Amino acid sequence: MGSGCEIDGERRSRSLSILMLLVSALASSAEPSLRWVSDPAQPYLAWVEVAPLENFVLPAKASERTGLLSVRVTPTSNSALPPMAGRYSLEKNMLSFHPQFPLEPGLRYTASFKSLRASITAPPRKDAPATKVSKITPTANTLPLNLLKFYVHFSAPMTRGSSYQHIQLQDSMGERVADPFLELPEELWNPEMTRLTILLDPGRIKRGLLPNEVVGAVFEDGKDYTLRIDRSWKDASGRLLEKSFAKKFRAAAPDYRQPQPRKWQFRYPTAGTREPLRITFAEPLDAALATRLLVVGREPNLILEGTTSLAAHETAWEFRPAEPWSEKPHHLKIDHRLEDLVGNSIERPFEDALDRHPEAAGAPPPKSRHPFAPKPAAPKVD
Repeated sequence: MGSGCEIDGERRSRSLSILMLLVSALASSAEPSLRWVSDPAQPYLAWVEVAPLENFVLPAKASERTGLLSVRVTPTSNSALPPMAGRYSLEKNMLSFHPQFPLEPGLRYTASFKSLRASITAPPRKDAPATKVSKITPTANTLPLNLLKFYVHFSAPMTRGSSYQHIQLQDSMGERVADPFLELPEELWNPEMTRLTILLDPGRIKRGLLPNEVVGAVFEDGKDYTLRIDRSWKDASGRLLEKSFAKKFRAAAPDYRQPQPRKWQFRYPTAGTREPLRITFAEPLDAALATRLLVVGREPNLILEGTTSLAAHETAWEFRPAEPWSEKPHHLKIDHRLEDLVGNSIERPFEDALDRHPEAAGAPPPKSRHPFAPKPAAPKVD
């Protein structure tokens, strides 16, 4: 009797072990799933999780993690946008990605892990003010005949794909100027979808090209023009712009001179303060490039954190450091791709075609350094 009970107990124990092994095997063979997670109280602080991942190893180097589990703004055209920056973590068998910045209201985001995809649309802010055009650069009221581009800045993210339906260049009589823009299939937006680059047709700008010879330049010397943005344009939340925007300007003489850093005027800050380093250029420079291609560092190779701004119709540049200036030697790193309003760079004039310099194709852009030292702090008076 006791022997039979022992046998039944052994059978039950063996069956239970087999069942547990089967459950474990099924769990380990479960396909991973990808999902968005957010706090209802803070819907813009969302992150992505993928699980279960068996025997998954998170690469130690940040460069090897790029694209592993990626999050991008979902494009409204065929253009590919760069992945968002953020932080990866691996706990047990779950990989998470937390974007560095909150999601933008109204934008749709897509997360990717191998063949898995998951999307989320950040809800629009109900109390958010209507989106508007905050400015158009260049900001000057007189612009050169061979102007290359405009930047349109918006107060919130916009939609992609139909920009040129809402943009007009008009002459002094309010008539539409025919075909002034280079309408690229992929619109030139910044990653935040708040700044659009509008290129004027370079074929009508550059001397000697057929469009310039046959159709003529976009602008005429001394004539007045208006770049108009219509309020029918919708932002990323699907709302119309607050109002239309008009930038009026006069076309003046063309500019064929390259930017010359040796003609720049520097105003140096005082050590121990957060006074800005200020540069006054000899002419207006491209606003986006001036913000990106001028970098302040400290010897030997430290890049300073801080904020950059432009003033005086893009003829003045300021850098204010996050921390007070040190008395140690500093430098301004100048990337020679920096351009003026017509595409003349420090490296070469716009009219000088790249095909005349085949050796430059693919070469790293030249750079130069302007050394400086902050002014000594005034001695303290007891």
